[in-house]
Amino acid sequence: MLARPRGLVAFVWFEALGLGRQLDAARAVTRPMAHVLPSFVLFSVPDGLWAFAFTQAMVVVWSGRWSRASAPWILLGPALAIGSELGQAAGVVPGTFDVVDLLALSLGSALGLARLVKPRMTSALRGDQT
Repeated sequence: MLARPRGLVAFVWFEALGLGRQLDAARAVTRPMAHVLPSFVLFSVPDGLWAFAFTQAMVVVWSGRWSRASAPWILLGPALAIGSELGQAAGVVPGTFDVVDLLALSLGSALGLARLVKPRMTSALRGDQT
């Protein structure tokens, strides 16, 4: 939000929440940095962080346990993130497809799932019976 174009719908949400002035102040402070950062840091990294945060939140909510009940919720973030980018490529979701965004979303999702997978891998390496 700090370096994104003002036309994004999320700016309307900030205004509706009464946070428009605060966002404008933060944008003014960070504007000089936006010109020196690579574009993937400004545009793709936030997407990957969103995918990571959502996926990790679902893993935490479900206590890191994979089950029939938890799987749809845990996979919701990666499905929305990666699916929306692929939808842009297919022209069914508004926006511009970007392969760097797709990579960032995929990496963020995979890292979000790492906490879920790690205990199983560790147990398997130790030879534990689960």
